[in-house]
Amino acid sequence: MKAWLLTVAIFWTGCGLDCIPSGDIQVTVVASGGVDASQIVSLHILLSLNGGPMKSIDITPQKKLGNAPVTFLLRPDPAPAPKYNVSLTIEGFAADDSLIAIGTAGGDVVSNGCNRLDAQLTGFGTGNDAGVAIDGSFPPVLDMFTSDLLGCAAGGTHDEDQDGQVDSCDVCAADADPGAPDGDADGLPDACDPDVAKPGNARLYFEPFVVDDGQWSGGFPVANDFLEIDTGSPAMVSSNGVTQLPAAVRVEVSTFTQVWYVDDNPGPHSDTGVFVGNSANPGAAGASGMLCMLFLDQQQPGTTSLRLTPVIGGALQTPVTTPFDFQTGVRYRLQLTRRGTSYTCDATSSGVPTTTVTTSFAQAPSGPQFMALHAQNTKAHFHSVFAATTLP
Repeated sequence: MKAWLLTVAIFWTGCGLDCIPSGDIQVTVVASGGVDASQIVSLHILLSLNGGPMKSIDITPQKKLGNAPVTFLLRPDPAPAPKYNVSLTIEGFAADDSLIAIGTAGGDVVSNGCNRLDAQLTGFGTGNDAGVAIDGSFPPVLDMFTSDLLGCAAGGTHDEDQDGQVDSCDVCAADADPGAPDGDADGLPDACDPDVAKPGNARLYFEPFVVDDGQWSGGFPVANDFLEIDTGSPAMVSSNGVTQLPAAVRVEVSTFTQVWYVDDNPGPHSDTGVFVGNSANPGAAGASGMLCMLFLDQQQPGTTSLRLTPVIGGALQTPVTTPFDFQTGVRYRLQLTRRGTSYTCDATSSGVPTTTVTTSFAQAPSGPQFMALHAQNTKAHFHSVFAATTLP
């Protein structure tokens, strides 16, 4: 069977293209009044077909965006079906690789007709503090084989969230979402969309820990579909220094604590959690960020909580704490969300309402953000990590 080939043909026009019925999809991008379109030097396009996983294309405009719209064609060869659905997220980047505008387009298209989609770019932020670095691993060629979008089951049989969609076919691979409802039609289903009523978010990263891909430090074993950190009193972390995240981000971790270890040191406690900050090592001298964790106070038996702890210069600061029923033998979902200088830590498990703590930095760490998994006095299993953008 012929592979499904997507060709991107770029046209620069202020009045659109005359329609000749075909399988081509004409996409028109317009910057809103609040966007300085002259600062946009590249477009990053996230494409999903029929609710499948996102694929990416980078486009460098032949001229700066201005008042006139930019129009380009998506050209399937052949069309995957007589009628199918296309969902696009289009991001505009400045010369310093910061994300300054974002828009969405989507709808049903046909294999022989006049297919037109419109996307309006709205302001996302300014400067690197709000920016996302473009992934330079994508080739500049504007042809992309996307057979995995349609025959994605060939990508493996693992189904992390057990919703009937294997990971390679599931955009929200860590959150069960049969049917993948997407209220704001931005290509990121509601189950993993941090802003279900505001279009513009995108999936950034998913790690099911099925195999050791070498991105997580520390040499901790990856087996049985989890990464294990087994530690006594010294806290240990497994850091991802490979994946750069934007400042506007939510990281979700599925974690299971098998054992708590008794600690005779002053202030004994057990914890497990996730860190996001400007360094992959939260204990590094210049590291700043937030640590979201489940916490057991061994000085007060049975006292457990959810904690959000600022990290400044590699040192833990005073946490914000709220009671939470943290137990061994239970799988929990932790979400650490950053919006500007504000951070939120959420925790829940099956059948348990979500508990939330929030705090903020006077000046949040700038530049690319990184993830780390944290544990102390515990044998902790981390089953998955998922990251998505957030909106202001």
